[in-house]
Amino acid sequence: MCSGHGRSIQETARWEPFKYNHGTAASWIARKTVQALAAQEAINAFRAELLPIVDKIAFVSQCHTSADYESLFIQRENGNPEGAFFFRFYAERRPVSLGFREEERESLEALETYDEKGDVFRYLREETNAATYYTRLVMLISALEAIAGQSPTRRGRSTDKDYIRQEIVQDDELFDRLLKYGEGVRNLLLHGSKVDLASSEHRDFNYAVQLHGKICGYFNRKHHTKINMAAIDVPRASSGNYKTLGMWLTPRPPETLLDLRTLVEQFPEEGDEDSQVFWTAFGQCDMPANY
Repeated sequence: MCSGHGRSIQETARWEPFKYNHGTAASWIARKTVQALAAQEAINAFRAELLPIVDKIAFVSQCHTSADYESLFIQRENGNPEGAFFFRFYAERRPVSLGFREEERESLEALETYDEKGDVFRYLREETNAATYYTRLVMLISALEAIAGQSPTRRGRSTDKDYIRQEIVQDDELFDRLLKYGEGVRNLLLHGSKVDLASSEHRDFNYAVQLHGKICGYFNRKHHTKINMAAIDVPRASSGNYKTLGMWLTPRPPETLLDLRTLVEQFPEEGDEDSQVFWTAFGQCDMPANY
């Protein structure tokens, strides 16, 4: 059984409010039984059905809607006498800021002489402020093309891809994954095709992280900025920051009917003085074989 805590609703027996207050609910719980050979396969099948529903909910509700970073648990319903389950806990955390010191001031001064071919820094600011991975990547691709500018072709003008490959990206695999004609992620995203960046083809290749680094490196090399390439988890944003913890647990007693609401509300976060309630109800265990 998979259960995901997502900020959305669908009128089906698989959905229930996380908390209900005067006819409204800020969060909803989605639950589904999946036939699968392994837990990861079940989670993938669950999310493959859940996320398209959440996409539609965001559209028709015209409200921020997310299920990407929400707590979940998965429990095998047969062949599991101990009732073992995997629980992943997500919680928002405060952002960690970065300083604006001498190197940043010098970088800002260096950019005063930069001749923009397109709206480079507007797109890069939008990338920094983006709340989701897809939005961030689209803004980075727009910034990449704005940096390169356009070159003449027989049909008019088009993005100078040679400049992107040779001067900015300097990585043939990344370039092809992003910009290969008809197949690149850029083409798929901006032409409205279906592209699942969490699929096995893409999930181990973090385009946004790599492209952000390539653009910063380009400005350091070519335009004398001193952007800190050693900073981690950049760009920093005031929202969308999460801490996460995953663990295998067994309920006491094993036949306890699990409830995601209870797991989330009772889970002892760092600094909690009273964790007795949670650890009386659940014990940690190793991942069971063939789960």
